[in-house]
Amino acid sequence: MSNKFRSEWEGQIKFFADLKISADVELTHNTDGVYKGTLFEFKLTISDINKALFQAIKYLSHRRIKGEQVPAQILLVALNEEIAYLFNSNIFLEDIEKIYAGAA
Repeated sequence: MSNKFRSEWEGQIKFFADLKISADVELTHNTDGVYKGTLFEFKLTISDINKALFQAIKYLSHRRIKGEQVPAQILLVALNEEIAYLFNSNIFLEDIEKIYAGAA
């Protein structure tokens, strides 16, 4: 990629294009997309992996509460760093089952 993106949206479109994934992925509950069992969370940079992961867990909690399927994986993508972190959602099931107030 080697681009420095100014917005998450700009990087997200490039990311999906590079992987030949339609940009029409399911964008729900303020996440950056759910595609084939993976929740995507895009950041320009990730300085605190735990903070970004917690945000994704809260999104998954909101999906569960609405009766929607919880994706099996969480993919945190640091666009300008060109790094992706992949997590198994089952590891965080206890946290996903909690009810959180407010936005992630």
